[in-house]
Amino acid sequence: MNLKSTYNQNFDKTILKTMSCNIENVESFKFKLIPIDEGIGQESSKDSWMKNTKLKNNRIEEFKSYKDAIWLLSAGDSKYPLWINMTKLNEKEIQLEFSQRFRHIKTSQNQETGHPPFKVIYKIDNLVEKTNKLKELLIEKSKLREIEASNINQITLPFEFIIYFLVDWSGPERLARLKVFKSIERIDEQLEIYFIDGTDQKFEFIDKFSEKIGQDLKFQYAGGHGTISFIRNSEIIDEIKFPHTVEETKILNTLTKWIDTITGNAKTK
Repeated sequence: MNLKSTYNQNFDKTILKTMSCNIENVESFKFKLIPIDEGIGQESSKDSWMKNTKLKNNRIEEFKSYKDAIWLLSAGDSKYPLWINMTKLNEKEIQLEFSQRFRHIKTSQNQETGHPPFKVIYKIDNLVEKTNKLKELLIEKSKLREIEASNINQITLPFEFIIYFLVDWSGPERLARLKVFKSIERIDEQLEIYFIDGTDQKFEFIDKFSEKIGQDLKFQYAGGHGTISFIRNSEIIDEIKFPHTVEETKILNTLTKWIDTITGNAKTK
């Protein structure tokens, strides 16, 4: 069996798992393709060609047929996205978030799923409600603090701080939020992590906050990715840009590293 047919079969297997359907239904679905620029790793000439030519010139923002989705997710020479997250939007539509790093299928991520590079992202009913309960608990424990229009003038931010951007309309952010909040809950250090709710998309607020700290945060606020930023003296030192694609243990390890840095610096002052 060649690599192309293996990839196509893995695509079919993931659709069957996502949609709980028969093989006869596979070609009836429409696909929303969302390329993710991870901002890590070296961009190859193939990556650049896919991003700036093939994807750019084929109306990537429009829903695609099964045949077109397969074609658009192939860079030729057995090169496919390093990972692809598949989510059911409704009974007829599927979302495909995918890495813009195109690599040989033998090096694909999600080997453990049995159909790499694909991973099924299950929707969780009432996810916002569930995570909001944890959010309120973290606020009560002084592990989380919201920055909003009502307190932006009173709040005094430290030299170093961590801030999380959430938005209820974003599926990826809602999927990331539970992992982020559970990670914060497991941290022992008594350090507030700030968050901003960008659901209403009021840019006057984020402009005011950006001016307050000396750093433009419009992308993090409006992107809907659930970005977590580590900021020091008005400079973004590090970020987790797409936490819904990151394992919870890695989120916890990164947050722990940042907090150790912040508390360590505070003790030396």
